[in-house]
Amino acid sequence: MKYTQEIIVKTSLGLHARPAMEVVQILQRSQSKARITYDQRTIDAQSIISLLSLAAPCGAVLTLAIEGKDAKATLLKIVMALSKPSE
Repeated sequence: MKYTQEIIVKTSLGLHARPAMEVVQILQRSQSKARITYDQRTIDAQSIISLLSLAAPCGAVLTLAIEGKDAKATLLKIVMALSKPSE
């Protein structure tokens, strides 16, 4: 199954190392593949370097496209990881 959803980055430092690593870890445990688009650039969400290279600030709108056996559950976990305010 394939799902697409927009996510607003809510961490005050934007998409920095901690939430990026959380996304990578979620995807490592899943059976799905994900791509994130920001500012007309699409990357493989399983690469922390690619995630960080987006340089998405707080308030950025990302488009997450995910496909696989557990896509819906994985999508929800990624949305939570990127939508929670700064710790």
